[in-house]
Amino acid sequence: MPTFEEVREQLAEFHTFNHTGFGKEARYLPQVLSPDERIYACARGFVDNATWMIVCTGTRIILLYKGIFVGLKVKEIPLNSISSATYAIGRVSGAVTLVVNGSEVIITHVNKDAAKWLVDVVRWAYEHLSNPIAPFAQPDPANDLISKLERIGRLHKRGLITDAQLEEQRERLLANHRH
Repeated sequence: MPTFEEVREQLAEFHTFNHTGFGKEARYLPQVLSPDERIYACARGFVDNATWMIVCTGTRIILLYKGIFVGLKVKEIPLNSISSATYAIGRVSGAVTLVVNGSEVIITHVNKDAAKWLVDVVRWAYEHLSNPIAPFAQPDPANDLISKLERIGRLHKRGLITDAQLEEQRERLLANHRH
């Protein structure tokens, strides 16, 4: 189980994630995450008449909601149960639609940048799960997409690259990976 500090460091990498109002959900993430699970995308959005924290790891999407009168609610969506992930962007916010075992899960009021990033990560992870690396083969860190994405995230966090440069690099890496 990761510590709260480790989770907080991972969440800090997402400039599109507004941490306001998610202290209560984020505090429960160490209990929900497996020891080796890494957060690759994080957002917040509206599902089932409430605002949820949405976390994408390499194996699942986790939705967390901690209400005033209810305990913690956790929903898990295994990435291998998602057959489609799309996003739409409006003037103010975006929406993410996941087709899970034939049913749609629609997440609205998502930050526009976070909606695109979340769908890109879901698509990458799904591709990765569909074409797993051979059991004894280790990915080359220099060519590993996630390592590269994490690196540019750290550069952005340190203020060494701008928001525009971060998005440009993400787009380039994801486009190169798809080919």
